[in-house]
Amino acid sequence: MMLAGASAVAMASPVMLCGYEVLSDALARLDGFLERKGVTGVDLIGRAADRRKSFADMPARQDNWHNYVPAGDIPGP
Repeated sequence: MMLAGASAVAMASPVMLCGYEVLSDALARLDGFLERKGVTGVDLIGRAADRRKSFADMPARQDNWHNYVPAGDIPGP
């Protein structure tokens, strides 16, 4: 969510399901990721949103849907 522009991320469901320790685990994982990438949390905010392309700028993917349907289910001509 931070990549999309959020400066805060809710974690109520994981806490309700697994307890408060999930917060320290999540923060440790985020810290490790940030350290490996050499960035801060602030650097992530909006990064994906800033790099998005318009549909007109995206390459055409003719018949890409075939990749997601079992071969026997693809209708013939």
